[in-house]
Amino acid sequence: MTSPIDHALSERGQRLLRTLAATPPALLDRLGDKLRAAGYDADLIAAVLTQCELREHARTKLGPAAAEMVFTRAGLEQATRLIVAAHHANRFRAAGIDRVADLGCGLGVESLALAGLGIRVVACDRDEQMVLAARHNLRAFPEAEVRHVDVTEVDPAAWGVDAFFADPQRRNPAGRVLAPESWSPPLSYFLDLADSLPGGIKVAPGIDHAALPPDWHAQWTSVDGDLVEACLWSGELAQTGPGRSALVIAETHAAEFAIPDITCANAPNPQVEPAERLAAYLFEPDSALIRAGAIASLASELDARPVFTSIAYLTGNTAPPEHLTPFISQWRIGDVVGLRTKTLKAAMRAWGAGQVTIKKRGVNIDPARLRRAILPKPAGDAHITLACTRVGARHVALRLDPVED
Repeated sequence: MTSPIDHALSERGQRLLRTLAATPPALLDRLGDKLRAAGYDADLIAAVLTQCELREHARTKLGPAAAEMVFTRAGLEQATRLIVAAHHANRFRAAGIDRVADLGCGLGVESLALAGLGIRVVACDRDEQMVLAARHNLRAFPEAEVRHVDVTEVDPAAWGVDAFFADPQRRNPAGRVLAPESWSPPLSYFLDLADSLPGGIKVAPGIDHAALPPDWHAQWTSVDGDLVEACLWSGELAQTGPGRSALVIAETHAAEFAIPDITCANAPNPQVEPAERLAAYLFEPDSALIRAGAIASLASELDARPVFTSIAYLTGNTAPPEHLTPFISQWRIGDVVGLRTKTLKAAMRAWGAGQVTIKKRGVNIDPARLRRAILPKPAGDAHITLACTRVGARHVALRLDPVED
């Protein structure tokens, strides 16, 4: 039976994809009707229109490269963002590694980034549709090899590679699989493989720190504020040695935050006493730093403290040094009011609010519902930002004012 990927990769499928490349997504259904009227096979049309849809979704992760690639839904869901894969590839290059096994390569995004730096790749996946997609996506790099094998049935070290990258399957038909030993293959399989080869392993961002191998380096990555992944690195790929760190990627910068107090990946998070009172500024750490357990270290560098125990809002009186600005959002704290609907509704009128953005940490509220309750209609033109949180024994809302340059 011909699969959707086979249809998409056929000569007619590729010709249709080139024809549809300039078609706005909203017009694809109408174009599908025209193709059916022209006598094209229904399975071919469905496969090609699905690729157009997936290419549009893939732009967020892969940028312009998505326009020339083919996808499966499952593969796109787990695929690394190309900008993140580029950072992975640079790590391999910095370690002087020439040939990498991409284990569980999926659509081949990691291999694309590696091959783009001149690193030779042997990629493999047990899913035949993924292999077909990866071969197509890597066609510009003839030295990149894609094999249809189950990684647990081969010895990657026998392929003559210097290191490996692994992305175990972390989903099943029921949804996300949280337990690392229930991944496919399980995390322990790749940890054992690292006895003979240095490696990188992509893991769930929400992985319990206690489940991390102590002598590896764990790094969490965010892109434009969204936490997108975590990776474990061993051997020479763990550039700063065992421990934990955060990589923050934005449109204009990429910056790493190392946690000096953590020298093994599974160490408990260092603690810091909460502030006795609010200071002049509120700092919100990037999501990657929060997951990496960097709050205490960041608080020390900012000369700040959490607003309450285990809440990732920091308050301090000193503006942050420039090297820390990639890792935080910052505001001046304006008015502080009780977290009560009647009180906040009156405050909205007093502030002349036309819009309100509601942030929360450590309080059980629905921001959308609270927004409707406290600002049923505009009271002016001001755009108000509120941080709803806990300070001492009180649940409060902090009016946040922008920090002027």
